Amino acid sequence: MYVLYSLTAQFLECRDNSNTCCDRHELCKFWSTINECVNNEQWMNINCQVSCNACFSPAPKTPVKQTQLRPEVEKIAQSASVQQQQRPPKNPKPSGGAVRQGNNNPQQCLKIQSESSDDVIEEMKNEGLILEFEDTSNRRLIGSVDIAGSNGQFGCAPQMDANIDCSRNACFNNVYRSFDGVCNNFRNPLWGASATPFLRLKPFDYDDGVDAPT
Repeated sequence: MYVLYSLTAQFLECRDNSNTCCDRHELCKFWSTINECVNNEQWMNINCQVSCNACFSPAPKTPVKQTQLRPEVEKIAQSASVQQQQRPPKNPKPSGGAVRQGNNNPQQCLKIQSESSDDVIEEMKNEGLILEFEDTSNRRLIGSVDIAGSNGQFGCAPQMDANIDCSRNACFNNVYRSFDGVCNNFRNPLWGASATPFLRLKPFDYDDGVDAPT
């Protein structure tokens, strides 16, 4: 219990402190074992630094030598500085490429999704509503340990819970795909999700009703 608490505390501290070299997702270790550090290098090196051995110490700063300007150059520099100070400040505009980490406001994200057909991501970005972390506290996560245990006991993999609420992660799912495919389709949350059975075109026909061929 103490070890579990320590790991949880470190994970939460990591998410609150962007300067800490750590894993920002509870499944980073598992992803690293399936070679995601290579296949998805850019995202993993940012969000799973410990599991991907991507912690780097900052490079030492090179001291800047002060130089003496010539008198005529000094006058030009002072004149330009005065002109710059006299200019009125410009209204800041959101950068088109930057993503601001916003507050979780699912209702507003769902409203934008229903009203905007083409510029959902851009509008969410301008309002600072994009979330980079998925809240999975309301559903069960199925990992490699669950799959191995279920296969050993029952001969089949566990299934994803059917009752999934996609609304609470609207600010995440409107921009990113979930790691297990859940809520990639809002109307049918389990379509394409992992740990779900295939849809049959015809009902199964086994001699024993389970897996014996006819």
